[in-house]
Amino acid sequence: MTTSNGSRALITDFDGTLVHLAVDWTALRRELGVAAIADAVRRGDAQSLSRIAVAERDGAVRGQPVPEGIDYVLRFPAFAVLTQNSETAVHAFLDQNSQLRRRCRVVLGRETHQQRKRDAPVFAELIERCMKQLEAVDVTEVTYLGDEAYELELASGIGLRAVDVASLSR
Repeated sequence: MTTSNGSRALITDFDGTLVHLAVDWTALRRELGVAAIADAVRRGDAQSLSRIAVAERDGAVRGQPVPEGIDYVLRFPAFAVLTQNSETAVHAFLDQNSQLRRRCRVVLGRETHQQRKRDAPVFAELIERCMKQLEAVDVTEVTYLGDEAYELELASGIGLRAVDVASLSR
């Protein structure tokens, strides 16, 4: 099934694209004693990772949905989520929306890639994993929906159609 934008598969980011997580990042960084959440992830401390996952999960439940992103996702028969956030946060969000839950084929989050989504070879490998779950055989059939310049550049660089969620409200 082809969508109106010519692509047949969608891979999307999560925070800022489907929902704005209701997380006080400043307080969480202070609590964890780090300058950036990525620092806590790199440390790999199970207690810190668990605390971040709980904050993101709760933030996903209380967060503000991004209507443009959700509407765009619903144009596709199936989609995958590739995020720096915890997979538990994505699942908590999807559990609140049965239409999204039914269409989501795979969630690859921090537990899968340890916050290395910014690394071009890792990003490409994760995209390939998503494509397999979506049964997409050619990257030209895949759209990547996101909100960060780096991810849109990485997606475009490997041949995906990159869509900035902010462009959908224009």
